[in-house]
Amino acid sequence: MLPENPLPVILVSACNLDAAVSIMSELVDDKEIVEEESTGGESRVWRLVNKYYTARARVLAQADAAPAPDPALLEAHVVYLTEEECTDSAVGVLEARMEAADGMGEVQLVLAQCAAAGEALAAAAAARGYELVPLRELPDPDEPFPDVCGVQRARAALHAHTWRGLRRAGPAPPARPAPPADDEEAAVERAELFAAALGALGAARDLPPAQRRARAGDLLDTFCRALGLDTHDL
Repeated sequence: MLPENPLPVILVSACNLDAAVSIMSELVDDKEIVEEESTGGESRVWRLVNKYYTARARVLAQADAAPAPDPALLEAHVVYLTEEECTDSAVGVLEARMEAADGMGEVQLVLAQCAAAGEALAAAAAARGYELVPLRELPDPDEPFPDVCGVQRARAALHAHTWRGLRRAGPAPPARPAPPADDEEAAVERAELFAAALGALGAARDLPPAQRRARAGDLLDTFCRALGLDTHDL
């Protein structure tokens, strides 16, 4: 039986426990670690903080062949490839590591200790819906607004996820009084909000996964306003 309000899990998979713990330490901001188990540092509770929300997730580092965590809790899977594994001959290793999580997790990343991964590795990751992030990739100096790269890109993908139990950042707005039951104008306004939310939801289906996750908060706000709810109370 699951404990009350269990934390979502970020699984970090690597060839051995030392490698998994090392990349977990690099990925997670140590200033936001609120709990660390004393069993070799395999599990930490990470407090994700950004301008939109705060949330807590348990980051679990595991070596190959370790049992996967409860699928009901697994929300992200991070596969780590060492420098020696960043060759196309290691496709089988990557596929086995991804297979260990059996497609679970809404955020799926492959962190490769290289500047650029081979085509076969990239194709294998993409075939299972994983984003491959070369950790030694550098931003393009000729781009006026270069994309974030390396571990910052991986961290951004995790921050973009709508975590179970998240709390909206900032002070809660004043509660809006519920409209009277016979307020016809309010009923029409709620119906229009529902229609707008449903239309936005349909349009989001065609977006890439990262953009769909980014739109999730806006859609939640729209649906809650249509119901007369405040998302800060969720």
